[in-house]
Amino acid sequence: MSNKKENLETETYAKKEIARREMNVEKILNYFRFLILLAFALLHLFTSPQNESFLAVFVHKFYALWVFLVLLPVMTGIHILSRRRYRFYLKYITTAIDFSLVFFISFIILNNPEVTTTFSNQNFALLIAFLFVFFSTVTVIKLDKIVIFIAAGLSLLFNVLQFQIIDAFIPVGLMTSLLIVLINMFSLWTLAYIKKYFHTNEQLNLAVENLQNINKSINQKNEEITAQRDELTHQARSREEAINELNDSIQYAQKIQGALINHKSLLDSVFNSYFVLFQPKEIVSGDFYWVYTTDEKILIVLSDCTGHGVPGAFMTMLGSSFLSEIVGNQNITEPNEILNELRNYIIKSLHQKGKLYESKDGMDVSVVQIDRREKKMRFSGANNSFFYIPHLNDIDKKGVYEFKGDRMPVSFHYKMYSFSQIEMSYTPGDVVYLCSDGYVDQFGGRRGKRFKTIPFKRLLLENHNKSFEEQKRILQDTFNNWIGQKYEQVDDMTVLGFEL
Repeated sequence: MSNKKENLETETYAKKEIARREMNVEKILNYFRFLILLAFALLHLFTSPQNESFLAVFVHKFYALWVFLVLLPVMTGIHILSRRRYRFYLKYITTAIDFSLVFFISFIILNNPEVTTTFSNQNFALLIAFLFVFFSTVTVIKLDKIVIFIAAGLSLLFNVLQFQIIDAFIPVGLMTSLLIVLINMFSLWTLAYIKKYFHTNEQLNLAVENLQNINKSINQKNEEITAQRDELTHQARSREEAINELNDSIQYAQKIQGALINHKSLLDSVFNSYFVLFQPKEIVSGDFYWVYTTDEKILIVLSDCTGHGVPGAFMTMLGSSFLSEIVGNQNITEPNEILNELRNYIIKSLHQKGKLYESKDGMDVSVVQIDRREKKMRFSGANNSFFYIPHLNDIDKKGVYEFKGDRMPVSFHYKMYSFSQIEMSYTPGDVVYLCSDGYVDQFGGRRGKRFKTIPFKRLLLENHNKSFEEQKRILQDTFNNWIGQKYEQVDDMTVLGFEL
């Protein structure tokens, strides 16, 4: 891959160098063209056509002054363009101009008996033919294969025309035409050799330049490595200090979060038997539970906020504060109304409008209301379920009833409607479980699959008659054994169970 890149760089560099030299050649040839035509124009201006000298008669028949004035803007343009950036078409234009001028000179002399030379017409045509050959050879310095083809084509055309004018194409015109073809073939071979030389030369120059750059880079790297070694040592110390400070801050945040979401004293006052299995994925959690009591009602909320760790912990702070405002200050106690109002608070505080790239943060929530006076229980959920095991003497008839919440989160959703509510009667001894999805969605086991809801319900049913402390231990051990040594906890996990 590196060889291809180097070859491409070399070829590009060589092409730029060739283009620069082409423009220098065009400038030099343009100077010669200007001087020759200027000399003819001055002769035309300062001599008389009655003068018997060859040049005097020729420049007047050639209209040298007018040719100079016509081509002066062209030559000026060529001079300006060749001084700026590369113009590939200039060499084609100048080649055509030069060969046309040579033929025009031949045409004037061969068609005007007044222009007398020391040569016969055939010898003069032969001289012009050799001039075509010379010009075709010189075009090699323009370093372009197309220029050589243009020169060859014009040379052949004009050579044939001039020998046709004097009726001497065969055999002299034919022989000179073959010579022109051979010379141009030689020019093509010469051009290929020159380009190969340029390419090799530029390749060597580039290789030397690369070696110099590599040597310079090595020296710089040595200096940088020495400086970086010291810098890395300093950074390692700074990073260790920063990590320690960050861990201290998060540990302190855990204490604050624990103080906000720990409602053990309230649970102790309303339930004789319960457990809370709370296991964050990281130090702080995106799960929280919240309890509120009145003389007649008990409200229990379990929420799984978007994310875990520090982002999830921020959402738990918002959720806990909003619930205190909704229930404590606004006296809203119906589960579905609590979820509706909590959703309004979340959408407003996070400025959610349903746009494509905005925050999708929110909560999956279970809300249970226990009406102790009416002996009724009401449930409303947002992407969360409620597990209920009624107290029955016949063990064979016992089962776990799962009541699923609405399939929408407490946040902006493409389909939002009022949360539904389930109401049922209960009897003392019934058992209720609330949980986040961290338990059932945990990967583990021999095949690395999710734990899933059905095994979780079976686990609850098999152990619901045991003490709640024992149930908590069994759920904890089952979860840890499911993860094993091979997998990691994927989400915060909370299970809350209580007996009515």
